[in-house]
Formats: sequence, C-alpha cells, structure tokens
Amino acid sequence: MKTLADMTAEERAEFVGMWCGYNRHTKGGEPSDFVIMIEDINEAGRVSCINPGAPEPKAWAPDPWMLTPRYDLPRAWHPNGQPPQPQYRTLEQVSDYTQLSVRTLRRYIAAGELTAYRAGRAIRLKPEDVDALFTRVKPRQEEA
Repeated sequence: MKTLADMTAEERAEFVGMWCGYNRHTKGGEPSDFVIMIEDINEAGRVSCINPGAPEPKAWAPDPWMLTPRYDLPRAWHPNGQPPQPQYRTLEQVSDYTQLSVRTLRRYIAAGELTAYRAGRAIRLKPEDVDALFTRVKPRQEEA
C-alpha cells in the first residue's frame, strides 16, 4: 500500500479532503482507524488530519508514513474546501442498480421508507438513501 510518505507533493495535494487509513504502530502495517486529511505536510513534517468518528473529534498531525489514502471511500470534501455535491439518481437508474422495480421504489417512497427529492415533476434519489434500504442478512443459527 502506498502511503502519503511515498507520494509527491502534487499527488498528496489531491488527497486533501479524502479519507486515509491511519496506522499508529508499525510501518507497512494495516490501518487501525480512519482520518480525513485536512492539509498537506507541514513545516514539522507531519500531516494535519481530523478524526470525526473519535469520541472527542480533534485535529492532530501524524507522520506521513502512518497514512494510506482510501480510494474506496467517498471524498469528505474537495481540496478547495467545498463539500462534494450529492449525486442524485432517477428512479430508473436506481431500479437498474438495485434490481428493484420502479413500482417497488415508489412504494418505499410512499411508505416513508425511502427519502426522495422532487424538482418540479422529476423525482430523484440519493445513493446513500437507497443503500440504507438494504440490511445485512444474518446467518441462521444451526440447531444442535
């Protein structure tokens, strides 16, 4: 895995506002926490970050080798400081993605189980609202 220490200044600049895995212990180890990079390497050779999920969210500056960019997680904000814009989807797009019919999606909306957004006559859905419909299926307990 490529850490921020392995990147050029230009590469690191693209990761401001992105999630990074945070490895507190050993170089090359697996990340044990997640932080958002808020600035590039400072004068002290550290990277300014924040952990919004911590019991007491606060900023701190770990060494660059401790941080691994997470390409698989959505951007927290853009390098210019602006939040990412929501990516709205049509009912048809969501239907193709989820393999649920448009009619079923409309039923979820009518029942208040799926949040929808209207612009005139157009109905749009946010992917995170759609994903919230799905719950994990727990394995059945085997009878002894």
